[in-house]
Amino acid sequence: MGEHVLIIGGGIAGVSMGIFLKQQGIKASIYESYPFKKDAGAAFGIFPNGMDVLDSLGLKQEVLKNSWSIKTAKMINIYGSVMSITNLIDEDNNEYPMQYITRSSLMNILLEKAQNEGVCIHYGKRLMNVKEDRTSVIALFEDGTQETGTLLIGADGIHSRTRQYLFPHCKMEYAGYPIFQGIISSRDINGKHYDGFVRFSKGNAEMAIARCHPRDQDNYHWLGRVYSDRKISSTEFEQKTTEDLRHDLLELFKDWCEPIPSIIKNTKTIHARSRFEFKALENWSRNRVVLIGDALHGISPNTGQGVSLALEDAMYLSKLLSEHDYKDAYYYFEYDRKPRVQEIVNQSLNDLDISINYDIYQNPCKGIESTVSTLLDRKETLKVKN
Repeated sequence: MGEHVLIIGGGIAGVSMGIFLKQQGIKASIYESYPFKKDAGAAFGIFPNGMDVLDSLGLKQEVLKNSWSIKTAKMINIYGSVMSITNLIDEDNNEYPMQYITRSSLMNILLEKAQNEGVCIHYGKRLMNVKEDRTSVIALFEDGTQETGTLLIGADGIHSRTRQYLFPHCKMEYAGYPIFQGIISSRDINGKHYDGFVRFSKGNAEMAIARCHPRDQDNYHWLGRVYSDRKISSTEFEQKTTEDLRHDLLELFKDWCEPIPSIIKNTKTIHARSRFEFKALENWSRNRVVLIGDALHGISPNTGQGVSLALEDAMYLSKLLSEHDYKDAYYYFEYDRKPRVQEIVNQSLNDLDISINYDIYQNPCKGIESTVSTLLDRKETLKVKN
């Protein structure tokens, strides 16, 4: 085919994109800004639509072995009383529930697959600028190097440098809450054990905990938020040490029931950041450059769909690029995917509740008629070239 795709970003979206392109016979190279594989102490849910994509890569069983099936969502008040329980299993279709997994576990699975497929990943390559001409695109990196390809895909996350190049007027805005989170052992949460997604809340503060691995010692993920109109300064939040954050959080949650105090006391590393988002983009590409994943959607964590949508993006765009010239591929990618992304965004509520609409999550391009194969036809779409 003659294409050489430069993928900016070596996270979940970028690595899965590289694997799919390789399987479609398209040359691709990945450029990651960090000098090594970065673990951010995060975990997340993968819904059935994301699991379908991983299944198409032959990775479903490996993910199931390294994740936990979340079958219920439970609301508990700060005194320990259960307020509500929601069943997350689609019993009518006998569908598996959300799988909860650490970012490091999923990345290790994808990176091993990428290595086996011969996908090349370059670390320590922070994008500085992009140049284009009629036939090529050049990525310029802060270390003084540059790479030339025929296409460039920005998979470089919520604070995407690629998006900044494409749409310099796209502004990041404070979303109204900071996030703090960590990974902890089940032995350190005061003897509590949870099989589902559990949420505690009071006023403008909330905490959630979910099991993220069936065997590992550090097998629970927790995440908290405190809503505030005014952003907390970096020196008072992101730049603080874990011990300083621990002190602040213990004071904030001092009246809350177990396991909240034990979680805060026993977490080895607490990760903190203020959440920023950007408004939906009018266009998803320009010339030879296109965005995918968080760089494109910046979708709220409230949807629980960030990872699954990124996986869908990679699968669908790679298929389009194997069937069409890049102009049509980019056009179909935006035309077919934009209504679906908006539909999922509309499902989001301004809290940590999990509400699963299986009809939406199982049909990535539901209701869209297109001259190209859509993700509705799983037998065809999930098929990749050997």
